[in-house]
Amino acid sequence: MHERLTTAELLAALLSALLWIVFFPVWLVVQMLYMAHLIFASRKLGVSATALSPMTMRWLQHQLGLRRDEACAKLIKVLPNHCYAGLHAAAIPVLLGHRLTGFVPKKLRYPYEGIPPPGHSSSVRATFVDAAIERYLPGVEQFVELGAGYDTRTVQLQHNQRISCFEVDLAKTQQMKRERLHQCGVDASGIKFVPANFLTDNWLDNLAKAGFDPRKPTFFLWEGVTYYLSREAMEKTFRTIATMPPGSVVVFDYGTDANLKDPLCHLSKAVLKAVREPQTFWISSEPPVKKNLAALMDTYGLSLSEHLNYGRETKRKRAFGGLAAAVVK
Repeated sequence: MHERLTTAELLAALLSALLWIVFFPVWLVVQMLYMAHLIFASRKLGVSATALSPMTMRWLQHQLGLRRDEACAKLIKVLPNHCYAGLHAAAIPVLLGHRLTGFVPKKLRYPYEGIPPPGHSSSVRATFVDAAIERYLPGVEQFVELGAGYDTRTVQLQHNQRISCFEVDLAKTQQMKRERLHQCGVDASGIKFVPANFLTDNWLDNLAKAGFDPRKPTFFLWEGVTYYLSREAMEKTFRTIATMPPGSVVVFDYGTDANLKDPLCHLSKAVLKAVREPQTFWISSEPPVKKNLAALMDTYGLSLSEHLNYGRETKRKRAFGGLAAAVVK
């Protein structure tokens, strides 16, 4: 039975690969046009372009029936800084392959299992963060998403009457998100949106004005943000979180300086420069990264409780980043 199942999976993967070969020329053209529109539209509107990457991954998982997210599926259709038709066209090889064979590329699998390569970061982030929310949410009374972007987790969490939900982000990105959520009929009435810039504003003061209570244990989600901050802003944010009551937790991702030595990093840097969202903060990739990160958290008054590398770590091979959870001491 196991051999037949393995053979079926192999045939499904081969058919999916064949579809990619057939569609690749069209996919490449569509992808280039889609990215060009995303870059120019995001710059014109003054909103985040990088926040669309994890959103498109979750949209694909929703379309494949792996991780249901109705709010994401509705919101992504009306965001003005990307082309939904182009996104759908670029996803044809994956969607058609799944419809014909049931095959799901490892990059999209949910829940994600094993140690992920850097290219699978968006997918594994969804698994890691969802599992952390399930684990830590019973012990907190507030949920704060720092740099929320176009994520829609608070749309679901707002219905938990025990939890107060807050989103913190740049004013323009937040305003557009709120308008588009209303346009596509997604209820966000239970979410308190707090505009703030981590580089210049006191985000905790802004949160307090919106009803946040610093005396209550809180879950902070800080996904896809640390890369884009100065070291000073990043450290200040962690130290602020460390002042919260015991039971509070922050779940975040990070990059290491191994990215700076990767040839593909130059292409990534060019794209990020084009959308005016350069990556500026890295931690040391000297193995083991977990030890470096634990020491860093300790200096901020936090204790590292969970950690997952992007890529396997050896004496010669460095990790490109990872995911972590740290609790208030």
